[in-house]
Amino acid sequence: MSNKSTSRITHVLCMLALAAGLLACEQNATADSASIAATPKSSAPIIASPDVAATKALDIITNIPDFAAYKDVKAKKSAFFNFMAPMIQTENKTIFANRQWLQSLQANALNTADHARLQKLAKHYKVDISDNLDAMVTKLLSRVDIVPVSMVLAQSANESAWGTSRFAKQGLNFFGQWCFSKGCGIVPS
Repeated sequence: MSNKSTSRITHVLCMLALAAGLLACEQNATADSASIAATPKSSAPIIASPDVAATKALDIITNIPDFAAYKDVKAKKSAFFNFMAPMIQTENKTIFANRQWLQSLQANALNTADHARLQKLAKHYKVDISDNLDAMVTKLLSRVDIVPVSMVLAQSANESAWGTSRFAKQGLNFFGQWCFSKGCGIVPS
């Protein structure tokens, strides 16, 4: 797999984790990254308020199972997948809704709210904002796409040692994102 493909997958996994409220830190993340909320074919903004995102994250992460307590490996894997899958599916729905909205733009004129939403998506996915709508939408469509649930589950299981790593337990980091700056989360020892 190329570095570009690996980078895209890592970026999408990170976006899923951020949106699910699982990442404590990611160097290039913004407050907006944690709170994307889509409404397909609507001119409503895609960025929810920080309070909504925080509430969503707290609802998801307040009851993390003690995966280390499982003695039966099959039961541990099942519990881990049952814990992670709904969050992944929810974020994939958001991403899919954004993708559908982008696909609808190719034949439609943009109103002011749609233009603002497009700019927020471009900023979120690190796409240069340009006057050429078709080029911008095409570039966004190459980035705004769901990730197979099985791939995200495998990545999170591998990176978090099935939810038993220090980063998973203390930092709610199930995707192997590290930070080395003081104040941005748990620093590796």
